[in-house]
Amino acid sequence: MHMPFRFLDNITRADVAVEATARTRGALLAQAGLALATVQVELSSVKNKMTRTFTLQATSEEQLLVRFLSELLYFKDAEHLIFSRLNSRVKTNKHKNSKDTYSATCTAGGARINNNMVLGTDVKGITMHKLRIAKKGNVWTARFVVDV
Repeated sequence: MHMPFRFLDNITRADVAVEATARTRGALLAQAGLALATVQVELSSVKNKMTRTFTLQATSEEQLLVRFLSELLYFKDAEHLIFSRLNSRVKTNKHKNSKDTYSATCTAGGARINNNMVLGTDVKGITMHKLRIAKKGNVWTARFVVDV
């Protein structure tokens, strides 16, 4: 069975390293977001009671990943929301006389953090350490580190 994300040992000592895989860039963002949530809460304890939709733009796929994960952390910190269901679409915006840009639209389902959730480790932020996104064949892979 294919695992959409895994936690990596021997990458960092004090933080959490993650590698996510998917067939599309949108699914890759979603899997990375679920990995982030898994560090913070047992996903099965999150009852999907509300949704949020958001759109992000960036000048690189790596920057888009960091912005996406940071947005999920913002919802956790500012609105006390944690998401256990993510659906994302990524678009490459072609520019004739400049570098391409990237945008993502995400619909996230989850709930306010509450006493019924099995909480894990609080994530403080997303780092640039060991950050990468690559496509090999028809599989996208993202590697990132979260600060705990």
